Amino acid sequence: MKKFIVIFLFASFIANLAIGMPLILHLKGQVKALSMESYTSPIATDPVVILTNYERQKAGIKPLKQNDKLMLSAQAKACDMVILNYWSHFGPDGTNSQKFFRRVKYYYKHAGENLCRNSDDSGCITLWLESPAHKELMLNPIYEDVGIGRCGIYIVEHFGSLK
Repeated sequence: MKKFIVIFLFASFIANLAIGMPLILHLKGQVKALSMESYTSPIATDPVVILTNYERQKAGIKPLKQNDKLMLSAQAKACDMVILNYWSHFGPDGTNSQKFFRRVKYYYKHAGENLCRNSDDSGCITLWLESPAHKELMLNPIYEDVGIGRCGIYIVEHFGSLK
């Protein structure tokens, strides 16, 4: 099992480097980001952010800004679900997404989270738009920032506005 985890983490690291995203590791309760930003050119905007902002524009709502801290919190949540083998807004210990916002020091006034699994970017947007609660998060004008995380079969979208 340990060999599989090491291979999985290495493969995730290489895949994330290819798109300029850091790999988030959980080490003794701490979140660590591994990145080679100086060796890769980061993507300016994640495709899910582009698609979310397209839907917001159609609804006459101000676009969200991609936020580096929310990118890290969403990545940490996605990998947490893979590592701890769960699919929920609540972790096995009962904690919610606020834990991930705090770890990256994103001090929010408002925060929200959309989760998707087993789908591509546009598929996630479609699924979220078909769910009233998820659509409300995507199109809520109180949010100013967004971050996307990917790990395994999961895509996580974190929304926020700073205090």
